[in-house]
Amino acid sequence: MTELLIVDEDNDIIVVHKPAGLATQTARLGEKDVVSELKNHLACQEDKKMRNMSDSADPYVGIVHRLDQPVEGLLVFAKNREAAAKLSSQTAERIMGKSYYALVIGKPENDKGELKDYLRHDKQSNRVYIAPAGGLLGSSKAACLQYTVLDYQENVTFLDIRLITGRHHQIRVQLSNAGLPLLGDQRYGSTESQEISRRMNCWKIALCAYRLELLHPRTGKWKNYEIKPDNQVFSSFFTST
Repeated sequence: MTELLIVDEDNDIIVVHKPAGLATQTARLGEKDVVSELKNHLACQEDKKMRNMSDSADPYVGIVHRLDQPVEGLLVFAKNREAAAKLSSQTAERIMGKSYYALVIGKPENDKGELKDYLRHDKQSNRVYIAPAGGLLGSSKAACLQYTVLDYQENVTFLDIRLITGRHHQIRVQLSNAGLPLLGDQRYGSTESQEISRRMNCWKIALCAYRLELLHPRTGKWKNYEIKPDNQVFSSFFTST
């Protein structure tokens, strides 16, 4: 598994490139996650500053948004409560921009489009389902994403996805429901997509949160971050674009 990479850091925020396979936060004892890794990182920084002082408090790492454990990409965390409140407000008000690269089996009818669904999260199985509007006792939530086709090779489409809402497993479920299952997705993939994934030696979900746009919580200035996926299954698409 690729190591967690710090993309940017100051007194208020810390932006990271989370590798596929690393949870944002986990309750499993002994399992690494992004939050614990960042707390270790910040504790080391504090240790250098405070060697002659008593033990400092556990470093603050405020979770603003998450990525599914199998998905790689950009995440921003707050280093103090004020920054956490402002960043969380940006997420709730859909000011923060989140874009993803995805490789799917099949091709959409249009080169640009929007998917709107209602999703229901079964927490017991940790699986998400498409549900009727409103769902059972209002348990479902509206989900929306926009996509643009960037390339198409041998029944695999390279998509740029703009996330409008941030639901659990949203992109994976909505694309699968639209007949466009993600390469490498064992949970929501089709028999065909899983077979092609094996042939392409794609063992990680072909989904990457490659761009993050936000207002800095202290300065109010726009910050834009962008990465390329580590997943090698994307490489031929970057060569051709």
